[in-house]
Amino acid sequence: MRRILLMVLRATALVVLMAASLAGCQHTATPPVDPNAVITSPADTFSYRYLTLDNGLRVVLASDPKADKAAASLMVGVGSTADPKGREGLAHFLEHMLFISTDKYPKVDEYMHFIEANGGSTNAYTAQTKTDFFFDVAPDKFAPALDRFAQFFIAPTLDPQYVDREKHAVYSEYQLKKKDDGRRINAVLNATGNPANPAARFAVGDLDTLADRQGDKVWSDLKAFHDRYYHAGNMTLALVGKDSLDDLEKLARQTFTAIPAGPANPVRITEAPFMPSQLGVRIDIAPLKDFRSLMLRFPVPSSQPYYLEKPLDYIASMLSNAAPGSLYTTLKESGWIDSMSAYQDGPDDYQLFSINFNLTEQGAKHVDDITAATFAYLHKLQREGVSDDFFNELKKAGNLDFRFQDKANSQALANYLAGNMQEVAPAHLMDAGFVYQTYNPALIHDYLSRLTPSNLRQVVILPGVKTDKVEPHYQAPYAIKALSPELKDSWAKAEAELALPPANPYLPDDPKVKAIKGDATLPAEIVKEPGISVWALQDPQFRVPKAEKRVALMRPIDNIQDSVMNSLYADLVNEALESEAYPASQAGLYYNLSAISNGLIYSLSGYDEKQPLLEDKIWTALALSDLSRSKFRQYRDQMVRQLRNFSQDWPVRQLFASLNASMVKEAYPPAERADALSRVNYRQFMGFVQHYRDQLYLQALAIGNISPGEAASWGKSMENMLVRDAQRIDKPQTHYANIPAGAELARQLTIDHHDSALVMIYQGHHTDAAAKARWALLGQVIGQPFFAKLRTEQQLGYVVQAGASSVGLSPVLQFIIQSPVADPYSLKGHVEDFLTQFGIELAGMSPEQFEEQKAGLINSINEADKQLGDKTNRYWSYLNNDRPFDWREQLVAAVKALQLGDMLAFYQRDIVHNGAGRYLLWSQGQQPATGEMPKACDSQACLDRQWQYQAQ
Repeated sequence: MRRILLMVLRATALVVLMAASLAGCQHTATPPVDPNAVITSPADTFSYRYLTLDNGLRVVLASDPKADKAAASLMVGVGSTADPKGREGLAHFLEHMLFISTDKYPKVDEYMHFIEANGGSTNAYTAQTKTDFFFDVAPDKFAPALDRFAQFFIAPTLDPQYVDREKHAVYSEYQLKKKDDGRRINAVLNATGNPANPAARFAVGDLDTLADRQGDKVWSDLKAFHDRYYHAGNMTLALVGKDSLDDLEKLARQTFTAIPAGPANPVRITEAPFMPSQLGVRIDIAPLKDFRSLMLRFPVPSSQPYYLEKPLDYIASMLSNAAPGSLYTTLKESGWIDSMSAYQDGPDDYQLFSINFNLTEQGAKHVDDITAATFAYLHKLQREGVSDDFFNELKKAGNLDFRFQDKANSQALANYLAGNMQEVAPAHLMDAGFVYQTYNPALIHDYLSRLTPSNLRQVVILPGVKTDKVEPHYQAPYAIKALSPELKDSWAKAEAELALPPANPYLPDDPKVKAIKGDATLPAEIVKEPGISVWALQDPQFRVPKAEKRVALMRPIDNIQDSVMNSLYADLVNEALESEAYPASQAGLYYNLSAISNGLIYSLSGYDEKQPLLEDKIWTALALSDLSRSKFRQYRDQMVRQLRNFSQDWPVRQLFASLNASMVKEAYPPAERADALSRVNYRQFMGFVQHYRDQLYLQALAIGNISPGEAASWGKSMENMLVRDAQRIDKPQTHYANIPAGAELARQLTIDHHDSALVMIYQGHHTDAAAKARWALLGQVIGQPFFAKLRTEQQLGYVVQAGASSVGLSPVLQFIIQSPVADPYSLKGHVEDFLTQFGIELAGMSPEQFEEQKAGLINSINEADKQLGDKTNRYWSYLNNDRPFDWREQLVAAVKALQLGDMLAFYQRDIVHNGAGRYLLWSQGQQPATGEMPKACDSQACLDRQWQYQAQ
């Protein structure tokens, strides 16, 4: 990219010199290059501008006249590590408080209502050293949305009367995730760090850390924290929209200059992250779920200053390869690991380089041997693995990915830019994640030299492991002890016969965009025969050397045993492809293969040049010709554990899994699937695989840089390779339950969790565009008031949602609550009271407000495809659901035709008076019962007697 820019600059200089010579004695100087000019991809349709406002706020603007959403992200360069000691969670608490109201817009939740009414979304998060606030919205509402957003940082009320309410919101979030093993493990890792380093502290906050104390009100601490850190010097802002750069700059200056000025004062941590006694140690952690993991973690100096050289990315890439003889493949073939990853993360003052393994039951007995093999591979990297050849492969892949960069949606782009401004030079805001600019072997060796046994934190996560301590916030049992000198010495000398990665066969040699043949703008069915339907489009919109393919192999799946074997089949095919998947992904070529209710689906994405090579590997892997009995048992038992672990998930997630299993005839509850799979033996499974394609329907779609001739050849190849010997059948259908009109069905689950949970759905009985539009608009209108009433005002829980969804093609309106303070009977009452009151509010909606809501929904429906994958997924969904390719246009027309009076009648008939029919699922948790819930079915057979299934 830099070479291209230099060529442009040289050409400009040549034109200037020629003009000067023609003008005689005039002298013209080449204008200086702006060091803050953002380097962009040739494929990027946005233009950028970097500036600093008078108050010191750093801003980047991104303009594209075709942008169909505007977005903003403001990142504050402080997070939980700035929490005062004893006030853990204060930064997170402040994030919550800023959303309530501001001096200019004092109505509670007015900002959120405005955003959601105009087709947008908003959120925020608090990390260790950063807090990010962001939203997107319809482009013509960007200016008023920004004005509301900016007031968070100019004049928030931090209203004391809402302190107690938001403390409970923080507490609900903490309670919700208290049994998440990820949170519990992280809490132990923090507890075993240096207590003088703020990264080791509890970060979420609870009712104790945020309590009022004698002479120390939490509001006072909150205000002091805000005044100290929330000023322009610590902030970066990204604005993305269709307005010109000049207009965006004007918006930025008018709206954000009033943020208080101040010099950057992020928290500078001087304390070491770990004391000497906390390195060269083994940490044992007992999880709640049944899983086994080994994490090898090494604290190293932050590599952020070297983002153009990427030393840790280089090391992680070398470790992650799955070629024959690699560390991963060797450990996998030993039957010790299921998967492996390597990455770096951490706060600003240091990073943790982590090498993680998911262990098999046998591997859990060999954690020290796995650690020894890892050190042996690191030693090989030190001797032979620092190579300009491999670096140049990464460089080539990065350059290609940047050159043909996929377009991000406006919100993702805003978040990316605001975050990068905190860390990289303005010129590299867009290419920092791609460029490998300089090969620096000394730097790579320096980081490798820090990956030693003495600097290791060996984290072993096993059910039933011996522990002698309990982390206080998440009650996670753990133990920590020093590694023996003998063990560390043996690892320091470890050697093994391991192989470095070979040359990457998937790197494209000469990616080119092919000339368009014909004038097609929609996919055409190029193969239409019994049992096979292939569609293709040489795309005229996204002119990149990439293609997207979707292929579904559909067959009868008639019972739970076939269903679980189908899922296991997908897992084992993926396992057979692991040695191909990693180098392909490094070269910008991706595949995904998964089970669906009636077969398998695989997708291919990325550069089209080497796609046939990878697709041929997929077709070969489907046979599972090398599957051993031991590997079958390993993957079967792993899937059984995963299914049984689902009982430890959030209650609302378990309720949704039950909803899906009960309303989709071909779906089954996780516990039943686990039992069925545990009874499957090797012989049964191999018989299933060998007869998988006896009866088959193939549906496929390709869109992108693929000529009509190539598409026809692809269709013929699939026909020969996949369905040649099959009995071709009609497309298998999935069967979805229809709740009888006016009926109320119910199901109770017993879930071991502190919180109660309730899911309530109303189901529509028509699937045409007019019906979908009606339910979608109601879902948009009702979502924010429901959240404001039950979450913000009544504080029933952290998870409070309402909106439109679907069961198959049937529209539904869903209400979801998980609560640490109320039982299901109370939650049901709150929902029904809300529905009654909302009917009054809906009746009072002005025509202007109604049209605003319609415009917001239309903007969401019409959101343009940002990249080839978006377009392919949209048309694939139309094919799967037998929708016409103009379905989006039909929906927009249906929304435009909606009248307020019709919506009121629909709401009263189908929701308030339950004309649609509804289904309730709940879990009592540990909340005391305050009333009697409706009579619930105790079996699937009970439900099946009350509803009918419709094939779709």
